[in-house]
Amino acid sequence: MADPSGTPSSVFKHAINLNRYGTGVSKKLMIAYNRIVVNATKELQAMSSEDYSSSYRAKRLRKIIGSLKTSLDGWAGDASKFMTKDLDALAKVESEFALAQLLQEIPDADGLVRELEISPQFAKAVVTKDPTELNLVTTEAGDALTGKGVYKLTAKQGTPMVLPNGDTVEKAFRGIANTSAQKFRLVVQDGMLTGLSTDKIVRQIIGRQGGMKFATGQNISARALSLAGGEKGTRLANHQIMSLVRTSINQVSNTASQETYKANTNITKKYRYVATLDSNTTLLCASKDGKLFDYEEGPMPPLHFNCRSTTVPVIDWD
Repeated sequence: MADPSGTPSSVFKHAINLNRYGTGVSKKLMIAYNRIVVNATKELQAMSSEDYSSSYRAKRLRKIIGSLKTSLDGWAGDASKFMTKDLDALAKVESEFALAQLLQEIPDADGLVRELEISPQFAKAVVTKDPTELNLVTTEAGDALTGKGVYKLTAKQGTPMVLPNGDTVEKAFRGIANTSAQKFRLVVQDGMLTGLSTDKIVRQIIGRQGGMKFATGQNISARALSLAGGEKGTRLANHQIMSLVRTSINQVSNTASQETYKANTNITKKYRYVATLDSNTTLLCASKDGKLFDYEEGPMPPLHFNCRSTTVPVIDWD
């Protein structure tokens, strides 16, 4: 069943499932990030109970901050690898879903619909965007006589893809790691200079909950996890991780779908922009909801961070 705009209900159900998937991925990365910061605050608390000279304490503090920076850098690298693997699998699922949408509209079009092959280099290009490490492969045209062929989604399509602020996924994770390490150092140094107790300094970093339950993620929703942490510490990073993951997932989902549709221009020449309409919908997306656009010429989600919009093919019955 479709809504009045002609969008199948399966599209909306799929959007909900995609949002849940993004939430799950975000939670895993947030748990790993918070665990690193919580461990650093434990070392900070242990240091406060030691009766050593100020020079020793300063040396110990430098070691804690250095260890935190190293661990966060490792987290950023692991997060990029994790996203590369997940986005590769996601692109395949989204291409299959887009293909199913075409077949749902034209049930007897098995011989007309062309499949999209996802290269492993696509997801890597989306995350890293390093042309020196990527083998750029062009899209194959297919057999003009039979209408069948192999259409590929490769590094060529993935390399130009960046987040709304112009960063790659990898760069965004590195930015979170660097900023978090700098904030930790500044909060600790400022707290000690102003005479704050260690407990108050730790609270500024990981919040009143002490970070322990949030570091494990047990029985905590991703939203609660994103809101957890200290005002001068982990809370902002948690928000950034969730926003980054959701946006990159939306980007890959729409790219895989659009490329599948464009591989089938014998069936579809236009697409419909579909926004998720609720109190969180931006005016930018709401203004485009339901409108038709030509492939390569219209807007493609995500148009902003946390964008939930998608696109659906419009069958060219002529």
